[in-house]
Amino acid sequence: MFRPGAAVQFGRLDRRRPGFGAACDAALALGFTPIIRVVGGLAAAHDGESVVFDEFLASGVESIQDRFEEHSTRLARALRAVNDDVRVGRIEGEYCPGDHSINVGGRVKVAGTAQRVIKGAALVSTVIVAGHGDRIRAVLEDVYAALGLDWEPSTAGDLGAPPAEVEDALRAEWSEATFVTGDDDDTLALAREVAADHRL
Repeated sequence: MFRPGAAVQFGRLDRRRPGFGAACDAALALGFTPIIRVVGGLAAAHDGESVVFDEFLASGVESIQDRFEEHSTRLARALRAVNDDVRVGRIEGEYCPGDHSINVGGRVKVAGTAQRVIKGAALVSTVIVAGHGDRIRAVLEDVYAALGLDWEPSTAGDLGAPPAEVEDALRAEWSEATFVTGDDDDTLALAREVAADHRL
């Protein structure tokens, strides 16, 4: 669990679109670093008022759908501690659409989850936009326009809660988990080694 810098995470399919270069330029113009995400999905954005929550799991016979359902149910339960109108489900016109998106009141998407599965393990990765919804919306408008993707900007926003409260809620819900915050020397050294593989 960590608070990221300002970046637009592009999916691998985004990279094949004719407007991808212009989308990267649009992100940079607003102070967001373009990166390639290791999980699925379309472009999503975050900054220091967001929380990234990556769950690493041993992978057995359960399906991707099963993991999405379990994760989104727990995530919504956790986030209701900071906003009691949190719901699970796709909003028509949302960016990086998914049936297990987290929204507030069925109107504003505040978190999206994606997965990557390898033999024996799975990563379930969630970006929670705690604050700065207007800033996130602005960069997504320019990025999606460059990519030629239709969406409804009014569906992008934030949870309206301090990131620290979001982190506390996640720790309480996942009390059985071992949390790694990514600020130890070994993790930072590894991050520096692989960063070039993800920056554009």
